[in-house]
Amino acid sequence: SKSLPKKDKYHEIIELVSNEDDEVLALSFQILFFKKALPGYDSKSGDVADIEGDFQKVMDTLDTFSQGKCGMIHLPVITKAREEQHKTRLMLLYHTYNILYTISSYSSGKDIYIMSKKIRNITIPLDLEGFWSEDGAELKSTVFWQIEHTKDDGVYFLTKWRKDTENILHRVKHSLVLYYTDKNEQMGYITHPEYVKNLINNKPQDDKDCVWYNFDTKDEDDVVMQLLFTRAFSNRSVWPEKITLTRITNEEQCAMLNDWVDGSCITFDEFSDCAYTFEPSLHAITHDAFYVKSEREGWYYRVPKDAYDGFEKVKINDTVGLVFMDGNYYLAFDDFNLYIKCSRKILDKYGITKTKNIL
Repeated sequence: SKSLPKKDKYHEIIELVSNEDDEVLALSFQILFFKKALPGYDSKSGDVADIEGDFQKVMDTLDTFSQGKCGMIHLPVITKAREEQHKTRLMLLYHTYNILYTISSYSSGKDIYIMSKKIRNITIPLDLEGFWSEDGAELKSTVFWQIEHTKDDGVYFLTKWRKDTENILHRVKHSLVLYYTDKNEQMGYITHPEYVKNLINNKPQDDKDCVWYNFDTKDEDDVVMQLLFTRAFSNRSVWPEKITLTRITNEEQCAMLNDWVDGSCITFDEFSDCAYTFEPSLHAITHDAFYVKSEREGWYYRVPKDAYDGFEKVKINDTVGLVFMDGNYYLAFDDFNLYIKCSRKILDKYGITKTKNIL
């Protein structure tokens, strides 16, 4: 017989199924009935004949339904469900609910905005600025990492550098967000340089574009000396299962790496087509629109608040501005995962105009 899941998860499930007014829960039951993973109300059969098969067919259905939704080809929450060790009907209901809840959280611009704000409130600010190595405290190869802070707490640039025999420094610049999950677990979310390009081109993300890691730290005198990442999902992935980064403290080596990065080596960006600049430029908000500084001095993009679901929630300190990538400008609304190309045809679609006057 299968043992019950951990006590805290078991209590969470009992609390979940006790909420009779939850529409997502009702839909979860309907899907399981439809896939015959739960017996009907008039059924006299209570035995679970093939719980592995039930998990498989329900997850396959949800995977097909969710593809391309939430900006991803495959949802990590489905991968997590497939890896469940305690496969029971109750656990199947639990995972089905979590998957549908995740999809519903991305069902509108307003929901995405709320989710983005929630994540920004649970990020983990750490002092990580500097060079890091997978070899230990002293660099033993010409492969190293650099972590840089951004203007947002808990959000970092994570660059992997590799120097070749021809004195060329190869760069892959990722983004890293550290945050707490609902279970108070420490999570690291890493995005590949192609992630933003796919967002801008409205292409769903796949495994190579982003990854979730559980992480821990080893500290000395309140200074983070080691970051230990373990991939949150054990499925096959292009990302390594574990990454251990140790802060480089040797002053001579740090000076040498600074010299390499600052220009003594030729730098080659392995994803130069994904390089972009972002300029925060939300200038003003009125009762029916907000104004974003354009690429032309003295001009603004007037964005109606009804141009997109949730725009009425935009605040003056939100991450809104202009992205320049591959020769084009885009209006960027980070909290909505929305990027609008600054071409007349696309701007007209949203009712966005250019003006010199703020009314």
